[in-house]
Amino acid sequence: SYSVTVTATGVDGSPVSSDFTLTVTDVNDAPVVIAQITDQSFTPSVSVPAYSYDTSAVFSDPDGDQLTYSAQIKDSNGTVSALPGWLTINSSTGVLSGVPDDDTDAGSLTLEVTATETGTGNGQLATSDTFNLDVIMPSEVVYTGTVFDGPLANARVFVDVNGNELWDAGEDFIFTDATAQFGLTSRQLGPIVVTT
Repeated sequence: SYSVTVTATGVDGSPVSSDFTLTVTDVNDAPVVIAQITDQSFTPSVSVPAYSYDTSAVFSDPDGDQLTYSAQIKDSNGTVSALPGWLTINSSTGVLSGVPDDDTDAGSLTLEVTATETGTGNGQLATSDTFNLDVIMPSEVVYTGTVFDGPLANARVFVDVNGNELWDAGEDFIFTDATAQFGLTSRQLGPIVVTT
């Protein structure tokens, strides 16, 4: 608050003063977008199977308030829906991440990311930014070969998607034939593992 004195001087030169207190209430400012998120494309690979992007870098709060983050799909008509099952956002860090693993995850997504002030006393003001994410799944790969050390006929050959060296439901596989040869076609990413 400020103490203010206002003085008026009459035509005869005599001053008249009045004192009052001026209280300035701080106004809460909404978060702002300091740099728009650029459109992106992502193709998973063996070396980089997971998409990851830190959205917090594009938001700031003028008052220094802590922010939480959320995301949703928003189409050209403004209709919103939840993120696909493979993609999540960390509400504390703003990191979008996930591993697309089949053709149903491919396509173009319009994502709206929102940064919201934490707490309740400031009205939880928010701001959003929208960008496009194109998910491109890799082409099918045909793995062929002969399993030696035997040779191993009727052995399971599979794409070890999760890297645990065990076949798990959903991982593409084939059995070697009587001559231990195989041909496996897959779009999944991971090393080829043989089990008997």
